[in-house]
Amino acid sequence: GIGGQATKGTSFRFDCSREGVGVSVNGMEQGVAAFNGLGSAFVDVYMDVNSVSPTLKDSCMSTWSSDDRKSIAASLVEFTSASGYSNQVDSNGTTAVDDKASKQ
Repeated sequence: GIGGQATKGTSFRFDCSREGVGVSVNGMEQGVAAFNGLGSAFVDVYMDVNSVSPTLKDSCMSTWSSDDRKSIAASLVEFTSASGYSNQVDSNGTTAVDDKASKQ
């Protein structure tokens, strides 16, 4: 159903693409908010200079800044483009933003 309560340890996954944002809770897909440009706007909330979670931003940057990780990201973008499956990758190559509920 729609709604519910997030408790500490709940895992949220937001898959951002050109088409919108897919939402999963604890590994179970919940749906997609389909709106052109929503994916990049959502990523900006976490990744721009006014990030709502500087810790998450720093973690993403350190995780994906090495040459090896950039190569992996580029391969994923190339794979999704070649396969015609673009629902998980936005124009910046961002595949997902994971966040955990910190409040009970």
